[in-house]
Amino acid sequence: MRIPPLEVIASWPKPNYINPESRAPVGRVVGSSLLIIVTLILLIRLYSRKQLTKGCGLDDALICLAYLPATAFTVTGIITQEDFQWGRHIWDVEPKFYRSNLVLTLVHLFLFDLATSLTKLSMLAMVRRLTTASNNKVENAIVLALAVLITTNCFIFIMVETFQCRPVSYGWTLHRAQGNCINEEAHIFSAGIINTVTDFAVVLLPIRTAMRIQLSPRQRVIVASLFGIGLVASAAGIARTVFTWLLLNASDYDETWRSWYVWLTSLIELHLGIICASAPATKPFFTQKRREASRVLPSHFPPPPLYGEEDSLGMHSLLNTGKDTSFRGSSASFADTSTTHSPHQSRHVYMSPGPSRQV
Repeated sequence: MRIPPLEVIASWPKPNYINPESRAPVGRVVGSSLLIIVTLILLIRLYSRKQLTKGCGLDDALICLAYLPATAFTVTGIITQEDFQWGRHIWDVEPKFYRSNLVLTLVHLFLFDLATSLTKLSMLAMVRRLTTASNNKVENAIVLALAVLITTNCFIFIMVETFQCRPVSYGWTLHRAQGNCINEEAHIFSAGIINTVTDFAVVLLPIRTAMRIQLSPRQRVIVASLFGIGLVASAAGIARTVFTWLLLNASDYDETWRSWYVWLTSLIELHLGIICASAPATKPFFTQKRREASRVLPSHFPPPPLYGEEDSLGMHSLLNTGKDTSFRGSSASFADTSTTHSPHQSRHVYMSPGPSRQV
């Protein structure tokens, strides 16, 4: 990292190491809250997949892997802001923390890129189930192309960020040398733009795919709401890119103060992405709770149907993506079960592509 020019350092206010202005408390509250929410949703997802739908897929494995660097990104960010003074203005940070903070900043970049890449790959794995079921070769090709692009971009970013300087240690030390490092500002800003573009591509693709399935209006609203969370995460990615540009072009070199905005928007983008990828798989859990609540109704009131008639049109398979074997054949076959009740009898109707049969 380049040392700011002497005239810039001379313009800084007098350091305040005793009681400085800090954003660390806000970062701790926001980071802890998001991490708790994501952890609960992920646990519900895994319980639904393993205990209720009796099957876990590649998308579940990928989202679990994404959770690990996401947690590390959140925890190390909180620690860096509080214990290493990265939530202060640069002139209020004690010089002894400069080197350690530069190393932690590099670690944050790696963790964020890994977490977002794995989250997007998890969403693509879920979309792959739908496109494989419908035997749509064009959408299959798009999914695979996006997966390759995201994986390659992640690898290239980590390699370039690691070996951006010669010697390599210049990447996390203060120095005045000229011409020994790449243009890190251009590299980080370009990587942020690519990440945001792929965010929107991964979110819009499943919306397009789901809307082509035969769904009721209510189910379409559910799908749009679920993946709308992903659009909010993508919008946070735009904000992160803007704050990154402001950080890299700040004339006062107050990197610690401005990097807090980058960390916060990155935090929101990352955790909302995991929530968006996990929300569809949690539907069996909440459906079961509603079914259990219906059992305590008075006996003279007929209990409501477990699923409405429209749920047999395919939404159940979309939101309860359990075992990959639920999709068979060269055309879409969204197998579903629907249970209806009357005061005197109960019957199960098994929906299939052919004529329905009653048992």
